[in-house]
Amino acid sequence: PGTGKTFGISWAAHEANAEFVLLNLSQLQSSYVGSSQAATRAATAAIDAKGREGNIFVLLDEIDTISKTGNDGGAAAGQWQHLTEWLQDSMEYSRAVIFIASNYPDRLDAALNSRFASHWFFDLPTSAEREQVAAHHFARLNCTGEPVSVAAVTEGFSAREISERLCPDVARLTGRKPTQDAVAAVAKTIVPVSRSQAKELEEMRRA
Repeated sequence: PGTGKTFGISWAAHEANAEFVLLNLSQLQSSYVGSSQAATRAATAAIDAKGREGNIFVLLDEIDTISKTGNDGGAAAGQWQHLTEWLQDSMEYSRAVIFIASNYPDRLDAALNSRFASHWFFDLPTSAEREQVAAHHFARLNCTGEPVSVAAVTEGFSAREISERLCPDVARLTGRKPTQDAVAAVAKTIVPVSRSQAKELEEMRRA
């Protein structure tokens, strides 16, 4: 989580001069019978219409939320059935490029995975990338003063953990004037997902 999957795909769409469409499947779920399927059907119909007009990149986000219950005939069965049928049909027009972003690829149905031509792993940022992320977000938060380094104390941090936890907390702690001591102190309070889910991360890397 937080390694830039959505951002990376939206950037790719921009570079390809294509429209970027994010479809968050968990937000289409409802407790009312048939509502989730109807909402998903309406969303995919809108995507089809856009696909006939021009090039689009479509990102299906949080598909893990419906993959298991839908594939096992659970509450999301109708939604899952429509989605898989639509994915098969969508291959017939070339203007839509379909992506899936998943934090838990092991939960995805094998038949669904087989429909995709390539698989990319978004790993944790390097030390240089962590510095760039922090510099960008300190600037966004209107921080002033001497530049600070985060690389040494953020090993294993994702870009999200730096942008949403480290930088805002340091900015609040220092009155928007970051210091090395404040960066080190705040970093100690954050347990990155790479540490709390180390086993899962290694399994993803080996897959």
